[in-house]
Amino acid sequence: MKSTRTAVISFMLVVTLLGGLSLPSSGQIFGLPAFDPKLEWQTLETEHFRIHFHQGLEGVAHEAALIAEESYQIIKDEFGQAPAKLDLFFVDAFDFSNGFSNPIADQVGIFTSQYRLSDWSNMRLDSWWRMVIFHELVHAVDLDQTRGISQVLRAIFGKIVLPNLMKPVPFIEGLAVYEKYKHLGESRLNDSRTRMVIRQMVLDNQLPSFDEIQGAYDRSEWPSVGLLWYNYGSWLMRYVEEKYGEDALAKFDAANAQKPLNLLSFNGLGFGENLDNVLEEAVGVPTDELYQGFRMWLREQFSPEIEKIQGENLTGAVRVSTLGFNTAKPAWSPDGKWIAYRHSGPGRAGLRLITPQGEEDREIVPGGTASYPAWSPDSKSLVYSKLDYDSPYYILNDLYRYDLETEREERLTWGERAYYAKFSPDGQKIYYAKNIGRDGSTALAVLDLKTREIRTIKEFPDNTGIIHSFALSPDGQQIALAIWRRGGYQDIYLMPTVGGELTPITQDKNQDSDPTWSPDGKYILFSSDPDRIYNLYAYRLEDAIRFRVTNMLTGAFYPTISPDGKELAFESYSSQGYDVYRVSFDPQTWKPVEFSKETIPAWKGYPTTQYPIRPYNPWPLLLPKFWLPTPLPGGAGIVTAGFDPLFRHIYSVVAGWDFMANVPFYMLSYTNNEFVPVTFYANGEASGSSHGLSASVPLSLSLDRQQWLEIGYERSQRELKDETERPGVPLTLQTLSGSYRFTQGRQQDLFGNLLQLSVSGALTHVAESNEWRKTFVLNWREAFRLPIQTSQLVTLRFVGGWTDAKEEDVQFKLGGPYGQFVLRGFEMEAFTGKQAISAGVQYDFPLFSIDRGLGRWPFFFDDLGAHLFVDAGMAGDRLRLQEVKLGFGVELQLSFTLGYFEQLGLIVGVAQGLGQSQPVFYLNAAIPGLF
Repeated sequence: MKSTRTAVISFMLVVTLLGGLSLPSSGQIFGLPAFDPKLEWQTLETEHFRIHFHQGLEGVAHEAALIAEESYQIIKDEFGQAPAKLDLFFVDAFDFSNGFSNPIADQVGIFTSQYRLSDWSNMRLDSWWRMVIFHELVHAVDLDQTRGISQVLRAIFGKIVLPNLMKPVPFIEGLAVYEKYKHLGESRLNDSRTRMVIRQMVLDNQLPSFDEIQGAYDRSEWPSVGLLWYNYGSWLMRYVEEKYGEDALAKFDAANAQKPLNLLSFNGLGFGENLDNVLEEAVGVPTDELYQGFRMWLREQFSPEIEKIQGENLTGAVRVSTLGFNTAKPAWSPDGKWIAYRHSGPGRAGLRLITPQGEEDREIVPGGTASYPAWSPDSKSLVYSKLDYDSPYYILNDLYRYDLETEREERLTWGERAYYAKFSPDGQKIYYAKNIGRDGSTALAVLDLKTREIRTIKEFPDNTGIIHSFALSPDGQQIALAIWRRGGYQDIYLMPTVGGELTPITQDKNQDSDPTWSPDGKYILFSSDPDRIYNLYAYRLEDAIRFRVTNMLTGAFYPTISPDGKELAFESYSSQGYDVYRVSFDPQTWKPVEFSKETIPAWKGYPTTQYPIRPYNPWPLLLPKFWLPTPLPGGAGIVTAGFDPLFRHIYSVVAGWDFMANVPFYMLSYTNNEFVPVTFYANGEASGSSHGLSASVPLSLSLDRQQWLEIGYERSQRELKDETERPGVPLTLQTLSGSYRFTQGRQQDLFGNLLQLSVSGALTHVAESNEWRKTFVLNWREAFRLPIQTSQLVTLRFVGGWTDAKEEDVQFKLGGPYGQFVLRGFEMEAFTGKQAISAGVQYDFPLFSIDRGLGRWPFFFDDLGAHLFVDAGMAGDRLRLQEVKLGFGVELQLSFTLGYFEQLGLIVGVAQGLGQSQPVFYLNAAIPGLF
């Protein structure tokens, strides 16, 4: 059992590292070793960067060096300050595209996968590397700014002083998107999907309030908070500079960086300055005035565009699905009876079926990562890609097939990194696009379903082509592909099914996507965005004439044609999000259009530079970036921590002096993450000392089910508290411990189930008496989300413990609303024993959403919910059923966001224990969002 001092130190350390700032790593995001130990890492060093990369990314490192140095100077010139040196690493471990910036360590990480980027990003720039490097460097520079008192404190305490973390999220994420647009000309700001989303807001007069965009919270309405931060927020940043000057955002950063209240963020309090004060100083107006002007400006920006689209004949599409949010990727079955599609939204995620008339909507494949369904020619099965663990170090895509008759899923490939697939017209083969190499390059391959032989048809090595999507002609002789090429060109190409040369159908900067063939093979339909408005277009093969098929205010994507050639279904947008729509397939109504033809510049391959390259060496990079004083009960000390850029080595140090006992105290921890996480630690204080190690090993891993084994050893010395056994005499204890953890999440439509099971045990040897003491704990918790639209949970829990230890301070404590053995309605630790049981059932339900800020302070009220519960438990040297204690009560939970990022919950509860003279009132903390 931890002493008060050790508990406070642990809390201070967690607050220091995580308060207002997450430290994301790749593998560590999932609780795993940092990266595959087989990867061989090198470092390329420039004036301002150390670029770390593994085999297969040598060319990327050279290109990144040039891009990073160029971007660094642009961003530094705008904001005035920048870190002297940054660590930038590239890793190919996950089949999704992302990057992150960690300002406490001057670190940027980038994942290299790049498929289907145009679904959410603007792909008109020359490379993914330029887009993501510039974006993350804006964060690295923006969040690093210090002025005035914060600059003084940075010089003293180091990189823990980050006042610009304390500002509304659009001023962080929206800023990066805007700066990319401002300096590079293209970003999500001027992407067609962003324009579509904001155009719809203006059309519906549903522009969000400032409270709704300022920070993290559990938003149950469309658009998501991510769209509000990045896409919508970038337009707010654009307005600030167009209205108040091109240096207005730099002035905002400088003003915000010197506000003393923002310094509370680095000690974990998560609170900062009133935004009105910052904006008044930077641009001369308070938040409400600025935001009201922004909303009026948006209407001025988009009203002419709305009028122009409405001036032509709008396509009279019929809405098929009704779930909204992210409803996408429709596929019409060959028998004409069904449309398969993917949906994700509040409470639901998976592949679904619906009739073309919008009836019998049902889920068939649950899970948020199953994507891009495609039908077999006999309409009996679907092929799709799904993301999952490939090993403890990789999360990759593979192909799966779902049989509608047996309702069973079959995995078709392992380690193929296949992300998009189609059946051949005869149903004997599956063609698919996959990631190859390490730099995001792609290839087209084919799987023979009878022999299971895999053959590569066409490769695009060295980042020369990223396959977005493709479709096979009805006769199986040709493939239409949407391919992104260097320079920012995503176009439609034709290629023989057996491989060979590509013939371009389009050749321009429009983002052409998701080709499909008409059943008679005469047309290829695809989505494109001339004039930054997505619609469906057609290419007639016999004479190469192009047509516009739709004129939608709200965009048209992912066409699919009924097998009789009479109707066309596609994905479109509304104020509820995306849904499936259908219209008549009538070429006579299509409007001929001209597409410009541009010359795609030849790409000569990755550049080479003269920057030195050496093997990766983590040790010089482990110096701590900060330190903090830690005032504690009866003493004082300091805390610091560090890690290398690849998270192989992580350490923390707390050290100080206990003035009351006149002895030093310390807490040291070191984790080696190279193979499996192994942690070594040593603690010492007046009441005793301990040191030991622990290791975590994954037994099985998937995104919905995980098993872990943890083992540990500890040697400690402490004084007995039990007066019956030589009080004041220190004991030397050696403990072997182990635990097994099982977690499984299941989801079927609106129903959800999360099971958490752990079994732990410890064997302790007491050297002075040569005794062996044993402890065993079983912990089971299962939560059920009820299948109704609002989030309602029923949670069952059981904890049982047994020990033969004689000392009360290491026996089980039962009672109170906190801890492992909860028994609400009774005082904390009211019962003690060698055996203990705690069980309960709880029903959680929402009352109402508040969704309001506290003025312009960084405090946001989210939801108010209630919990009804019954607890039961007993503890003692022996358990007797007649000694079971029962408690029941009610809790109110207020969910809120502190400091724009920290989602927390405050619980106020009242519980009555049976046989108790009066109820117990208490406060508790919670982390919102179990599902």
